[in-house]
Amino acid sequence: MHEDKWKDTLAMVKSKFRVLQEGKETIEDIPNATREFVEFEGPQGTMRLEYTIRPAVLDKKTTYSKTGGRASQVDYVYSKDDIVRRMQAFRLDDRGDWEEVKAPL
Repeated sequence: MHEDKWKDTLAMVKSKFRVLQEGKETIEDIPNATREFVEFEGPQGTMRLEYTIRPAVLDKKTTYSKTGGRASQVDYVYSKDDIVRRMQAFRLDDRGDWEEVKAPL
């Protein structure tokens, strides 16, 4: 999803629903990655939209240990040029956890 489409979606949510919280945060594990979010009261209950911008993953390197009880380590190689943009929708369930809303195929 392009940033212009995200801005249009954000404006539509703000005009039609009551916004509870919104903001922008950096993702610490991934370099140059940010996440924008908005939480609102929708027809299905409390909803959350997230728009994530991060570099594309080029390679995934896993380092294993032969010693019992030791965890493996995963290192990611990120692209300097390619950027991945993604929007996700979540719904607040009865237990207070965010459950991802999947679109039917």
